[in-house]
Amino acid sequence: MATTPAIPGAINVAAPLTGLEIVAIGEGGPQSAQTTTSAIAALAAGVSSANIATTVSTVGAATLSAAAIYGRTILRTGAQTAAWTDTTDIATAIIAKFPAGAAVGSSFTLRYVNNSAGANGFPATIAAGTGVTVTGATVVPPQSYIEYLVTWATATTVTMVAMGQGYFPSLGTVTANAATPVPVTNAAMTPGSQVVLTYKSGTQGATGAFVSSATAGTGFSIKSVASDTAVYNYAILG
Repeated sequence: MATTPAIPGAINVAAPLTGLEIVAIGEGGPQSAQTTTSAIAALAAGVSSANIATTVSTVGAATLSAAAIYGRTILRTGAQTAAWTDTTDIATAIIAKFPAGAAVGSSFTLRYVNNSAGANGFPATIAAGTGVTVTGATVVPPQSYIEYLVTWATATTVTMVAMGQGYFPSLGTVTANAATPVPVTNAAMTPGSQVVLTYKSGTQGATGAFVSSATAGTGFSIKSVASDTAVYNYAILG
């Protein structure tokens, strides 16, 4: 493996580079920090890794500004009354947020979080502004997120490709009382929530428990069959 000649004041590492080399930073004195050659290359290209969360509390449709998108995290709140659609800024505005030195093909990740909950918990749809393409997943249920890879695709276009999606579930337990409804108070229930019940312990009936009623912002009730006094785990999704 070849090694570049040592140059005073320069960072000298062996070649070929993998991007994983550890570089000690000491400014001529004791080591004060470490980084990798890939991180140095990103900084040299002007690609920032800063993550600045932006809260958008508009009720109903909103435009996701280029600044909010480039901040990497959008927290969507607001006392919503129905499902809504958020539209991204135009591609040229997003491209303008890339730092000097970035080029076509540069990318970053964006996490869109639907923080609507309770009676105000409704799904959000992500729509594309002019020059932007959104693919993979566009509907974000309440109390969940989608993570996108945002890429400067051509001189005037941007793509947003969904890479992952997940819920922030509300968890707990409830004990069945045969066919008598058992209420569970949990304000995380939304108009579109799904409640998943799984057996935990105790005497279970022949068919197991099921959700018999639900009220957004309040909770739900379960019922079962005669002799069922089992304890069930529950997870509220969305």
